[in-house]
Amino acid sequence: MVASPKGGTTLTSLKPGVKRIVEGFSDHYIGGKLLSMGILPGCKVEVVRKSPLGGSIYTKVNKSLVALRKEEAACIMLR
Repeated sequence: MVASPKGGTTLTSLKPGVKRIVEGFSDHYIGGKLLSMGILPGCKVEVVRKSPLGGSIYTKVNKSLVALRKEEAACIMLR
């Protein structure tokens, strides 16, 4: 599922501790990878922390912890 970025929020713009729901993905290729990792539309996602140099974002997806590259996190559209 690919969402159109109509001013929507992406995972990279969230601050640690904020929870949102995944709406879709803005890139087919990366979206397929994220789906295989268990990041599905409709699931809850929370930013746990961001790396000091901005290279990765540690997230909590349902009950799992997942580290994402900034490029991957930027493709996740949120409600």
